[in-house]
Amino acid sequence: MFSKGQARFPLLLTIFLLAGLAISQTEPLPPSLMWNSQSTAASFDGSAYNSANTLAVGSVPAGTISVLIAGCPSDWVCIADPATFEHAGSDASYPISLLIIAPQGSTGTISATASRGSGATSGEWTVSLTAQQPAEQPPEQPPAQEAPPSPAEFTEVYGCGELRGNSVLVQDILAGDFEEGRPFCFMLAPDLPEKSVLDCQGHSIIGNGEGSGIFYSDHADNGWEIRNCVVMNFELGLFTDSDDLTVRNVEVRNTDIAWQLGGGSPIAAIDSSFSDSRLGIVFYYTLPTVFTNVKVNRITEYPFVFEGIRGAEIDENKVANLTTSGPSLVIKSTDFEIVNSRLGGLEFEDGDVTSNNIVLTETKLTRVGGGDAEECDPISGCVHSQGYWEAHPEEWPEVEGGAGWFNVTTMTTPPAGNAWYMLAHQYMAAVLNRESGAAVPPAIAGALEDSEDLLGDEIYEIGPDHPDRALAISLADTLEAYNAGGGNGRGQGQR
Repeated sequence: MFSKGQARFPLLLTIFLLAGLAISQTEPLPPSLMWNSQSTAASFDGSAYNSANTLAVGSVPAGTISVLIAGCPSDWVCIADPATFEHAGSDASYPISLLIIAPQGSTGTISATASRGSGATSGEWTVSLTAQQPAEQPPEQPPAQEAPPSPAEFTEVYGCGELRGNSVLVQDILAGDFEEGRPFCFMLAPDLPEKSVLDCQGHSIIGNGEGSGIFYSDHADNGWEIRNCVVMNFELGLFTDSDDLTVRNVEVRNTDIAWQLGGGSPIAAIDSSFSDSRLGIVFYYTLPTVFTNVKVNRITEYPFVFEGIRGAEIDENKVANLTTSGPSLVIKSTDFEIVNSRLGGLEFEDGDVTSNNIVLTETKLTRVGGGDAEECDPISGCVHSQGYWEAHPEEWPEVEGGAGWFNVTTMTTPPAGNAWYMLAHQYMAAVLNRESGAAVPPAIAGALEDSEDLLGDEIYEIGPDHPDRALAISLADTLEAYNAGGGNGRGQGQR
């Protein structure tokens, strides 16, 4: 347990890039990415230096731009905020902060790299600075009415460790190197006599890119509530395997996995956000979870992952109120229910919605692209007709390993009686639907395999007398029915 009398961390200053800092190129800046420091003055608010900085992006196609820390002194914490952002395609400038936490009086050098996509050019900037003691500030005037103190039974916390009851942070916490076997900043103690609270009071728990910010594993009757926390720059922001857990007004960002959770009794997340991470929320083994006003955004891979959920009564495996535009991933999971949710499609490692017995109650799968989100059929997912894909080549997802004829030219060539083109049109549309996140029932998966074998590597004639004409038309009919199962397109292929 921690008290005021125990040792604290050395004074740490949170420093944003200032206008007066020397910024020098180590590589020629590409014409498409340019870092500008636009600050004319900087203010010190008692905990951080603040300055306005922008990344100017020009002549760059739409997509995700990443800002990475290429180098940082070992005793500093260096964070790009935001670490990723979506670029619409037109020339624009985006506010970016390079957050630096360093011991007072230290000197060091960091470098930051901005890039778009694999193989795209990137610019690297090296920044040298000294963390200096700020000028003396005028004494802070007491507020007209002070906030009530923490309850007497709350223990004030000044550094990482195990918490064994009601605890309140009184300052930002910088997690240093972890002890062997204890890869976390805070561990919430199990088997307590009553439910306990960790109240961060708006303070941040900041890691060095490793371990967990908050770890909790317990299946006793009493649990914890985590409230008013900012958790950032860990491998896992929250790592919980517990019963009776509430997460309230918590922000997790700049992690690999924002929150991995499991548990056997209801878990609640309220007024919280999980962002700027590779994976958003991973549900592991069980799903007794209800979300209220929870945002999961700016996730580079999957906002939600359902992994290893099986073996319990479906009433016990239920999650409610999920909202995200990106597709979510299902891995080795069966027999669970998603209630009152709106998801950007479901991708399966194996099986589909029906074969895995996933119940969607008042839940819509959606696909975002070319405008507003569209509602999709809960079984087939979001699908579009061949005519839709023909009219919207700009929305085609990348298809790996396709034959050389898998292109817009083939899609727009009239069949003129050739059953090869009749089948190719519907096959291509079904593959594009699958690669866009639509569920593929087993019968459709089999039809796709048969179609691929029949179509071969080269375009050829399947005329009226060809022995495979009836099979080609039958497969085309099956795939056309699948492609018409949702979305807003209409079949326009000519036979």
